[in-house]
Amino acid sequence: FILVFCIYFDKHQNKYKTPPQVKLSYLFFPFAGKQDVSDEEISIYYQQNLANYMQPERRRARHILIRLGDKASTELIYQKRTEAENILEKARQGADFAKLAQQYSEDAGSAARGGDLGFFSRGQMVKPFEDAVFAIRQGEVSDLVRSQFGFHIIKLEGIQPGRIQGLAEVKNEIKSKIATEKNKSLAFKMVSETYEQIILTGSLEKYASTNNVKLEKTDFFPRTSPPTKLTGDVAFLNTAFSIKKGELSSIIELKNGYAVLFVDDLKSPEVPALERVRKEVQADYVADQAKVLAKEAAEALLADLEKGASFATEAKKYGMKVKKSPALSRSQPATGDLPQGMATKALKLTVDKPLPDAVESANDTFYVYKLIEKKQPAPELFEKEKPSLRQQIMRENKTTLLAGWLQILEKEAKVKVNEQYLQ
Repeated sequence: FILVFCIYFDKHQNKYKTPPQVKLSYLFFPFAGKQDVSDEEISIYYQQNLANYMQPERRRARHILIRLGDKASTELIYQKRTEAENILEKARQGADFAKLAQQYSEDAGSAARGGDLGFFSRGQMVKPFEDAVFAIRQGEVSDLVRSQFGFHIIKLEGIQPGRIQGLAEVKNEIKSKIATEKNKSLAFKMVSETYEQIILTGSLEKYASTNNVKLEKTDFFPRTSPPTKLTGDVAFLNTAFSIKKGELSSIIELKNGYAVLFVDDLKSPEVPALERVRKEVQADYVADQAKVLAKEAAEALLADLEKGASFATEAKKYGMKVKKSPALSRSQPATGDLPQGMATKALKLTVDKPLPDAVESANDTFYVYKLIEKKQPAPELFEKEKPSLRQQIMRENKTTLLAGWLQILEKEAKVKVNEQYLQ
């Protein structure tokens, strides 16, 4: 096994390279300190930023959701729409909307509250839902609304008109903002003066020594494991790993302060000795071999099925369980454990050719599947959906024609260059 691991490691050694590492010295200037903010400053800020304190109209609504995925089949759409229309009729006949929501809504988050969504403004809900809510009057029940989640029945419970927040409401918020800006301005003044002194002195180290300033220092670290103080500060890390050894950075604005850093040293990526990564190499080798064996087993299974063997018999031989999918359609190809791309291919199988040409794979898993039966949609469902299907086909045909027309224009086009516009 040692020889096998060595061969595998040699072949994949780039996978185990250590990341670049950096060693830094830096100064940090935090946005901190207690700043006095006068009432006059707060009032001036409020008047200059009134637009920020406009509260838009908000509406409170209840809804009943009959859930429907994006890939729902024609049959399921018809079934769910009929269900939703029956509930809508009950709501319009005066049934208690909250009780209807508790009984029928498939929105687990709001059903227990009688479908209550609380107050919200424009931009907080999906577009079809929002348009319906802001188009009806208080106490009114909407028509059926289709969104990406399914069919909604909506009742408007209340309206809060838009208004401007008073100064008293936002005084503390404004005070905090002004204090923060003052601290930020003070920190920038300090870091700017310090940076000029560093340049005049000749280096960060000399500046710190001359002015009795303590430098923050790090050991070597990779980007993925920075020191605790630096964790999550992308601006700092971007700079640290973009400048060269012996270089001084410009002034960097961080989340809570400014910084100036100097790269003391760099470590380039290197391939470690096998002993340091033996466990990782062993795990990767075993996983790769497992994939090879799984593919071979799947291909053998498919070959046996093509010779007439039954799924049940072969599954038992391999110690596996046969799974059956629900009915698939072109509008709802993804279901259960079968990935969507594979399910789409499965729809092309026929009774005469029920098996795929080759084993399919996704996410390191190999699949063998077989067509059990094919059904045509019920005539009444087809008639119900025929108008929308016709529109869909027309849109697809228009897109195809437009693409073809553009290709022809591109081939036949003659380009002339007006030299005067190139001067």
